[in-house]
Amino acid sequence: MANRPIRPIIVVEAIPQSVDRGQTIAISARLFDKFTRLPLEVSRIFMTITSMKDGTIVWPLEVVRKDASGFDIMIGTEDMKDDHEYLLRVSNNWNLSPSASTTFLIMKKKTVLPILPILLIPLILPEDQRREVKEYIFRTQMDARVCPRCKQWENRVFQPEDKNIPEIPVHHNCRCTMDVIYVHPEQITEDMSNAANIARIYQETEIPRQAISVINSHYY
Repeated sequence: MANRPIRPIIVVEAIPQSVDRGQTIAISARLFDKFTRLPLEVSRIFMTITSMKDGTIVWPLEVVRKDASGFDIMIGTEDMKDDHEYLLRVSNNWNLSPSASTTFLIMKKKTVLPILPILLIPLILPEDQRREVKEYIFRTQMDARVCPRCKQWENRVFQPEDKNIPEIPVHHNCRCTMDVIYVHPEQITEDMSNAANIARIYQETEIPRQAISVINSHYY
C-alpha cells in the first residue's frame, strides 16, 4: 500500500491578536494525529504571513521547524503597517494543504508625549523650593511576557546615587517603566529618608500631594 500523505490536525494561535506596531506577538502552533489526537512529529513545518488589506507578504513561506510537532516563536511587528489585519498560515506542506490559520491586527504605534508641565516644575521653582529625586522604582508588566533581564529588577527601588540604574527602555520593544518619586526637602524630614518608611507613611497618613509626586514614563 502506498504511503498516504500526512494530514494532521493543526492548531495555531497569535497572542495577542491586536498590538501596537513595534510590539511583539507570540506565535504558537501544534500538530496532532487526526485519529489518535496525539502530538504528530513532521519533517517540516511551514509558516507565512500576509496582509489581508493589500496582499503584501511580510513573512515569506519558509520552514520554521524541522522534525517537530509544533513551535513557539516571537515575531516583531516594527516593519508591518498600521491598521492592517494579517493572515498567519501554518502547514506541514509547502503548498499549504492542509493548513491552519489565524489573524492579528496591527494598530498605529502610540506616541506618548512627555509630561512637560510636571517635569519642568523643579526647574522653574526657586532653588530653595525645588524638589529632589528621592528614589526610582522599576516596574514591569508582571506577566508571562516579561523577559528574564527585566524580571530581575521587578519592583526594585533605586537611589539617585546608585550607579546601576537601568535605562528605560532596557531593550527593543521593552514595556517596562520607571517610577520617579520626588520629595520636597522641606516637607519630608530626614528621619523619613528610608524608602520603606516613606512608602508606609504615604499610605497611612495624609501627606500633601505636592510633597510626593510619582511620574510614570511609558515607552512603546
